[in-house]
Amino acid sequence: MPRIDKSISSDPYRKFAGWYDTLVEPFLKNLRTEAEKILPTRNDSRVLDVGCGTGSHLGRYARDGATAFGLDRSPSMLTEAAKKLSGRCCLTQGDAGRMPFRSGAFDLVQITMALHEMAPALRSAMLDESRRVLANGGRLLVIDYAWGPVRSKVGRILRWLSFSVEFIAGDAHYKNYRQFMSNRGLENLVARHHLKVFRQVDTWYGNITITVVGFP
Repeated sequence: MPRIDKSISSDPYRKFAGWYDTLVEPFLKNLRTEAEKILPTRNDSRVLDVGCGTGSHLGRYARDGATAFGLDRSPSMLTEAAKKLSGRCCLTQGDAGRMPFRSGAFDLVQITMALHEMAPALRSAMLDESRRVLANGGRLLVIDYAWGPVRSKVGRILRWLSFSVEFIAGDAHYKNYRQFMSNRGLENLVARHHLKVFRQVDTWYGNITITVVGFP
């Protein structure tokens, strides 16, 4: 069981964590499956899931034989993850901008649908920290919103649905989402941080991308 500070008053998931797997995880399941096809892990891989939430992706990595670590700031989400994973993964409460791990510790760092909700400064710090904790040749896997236009009717409906969900999530969350989208999303961050894109796959009718990047 991880050491969790439940006294954090700014936990936005306090009332939502217990319902997260019921309400949100069905929409993410296929994204996780596709990501594993794009970038499978080896039995000896060391994987860090940043913003691990309730631990669904961590459980999949552990199932495939990887040594899996999860980092999340929310004590409520980590409590749910601990129940689900039953000690199969190492869970740590902490900040994505100051990761409590040694340099070069991981072969893969992944972040799913969390980059867009971070403040701009934290996004950049998260990428810098990912560079630090990745071993030589390691990869960063990002699953998040695509910023460009969508052309199909289904794509536009899903864009509207995404917009609505982010709006409901609260002022700060919505503000960060809008900033992420208006600044060309991950594409802008790739250019600013001089990342190399190894593969990028569009899904959700052009609304979400699964991107594998590395650090020169």
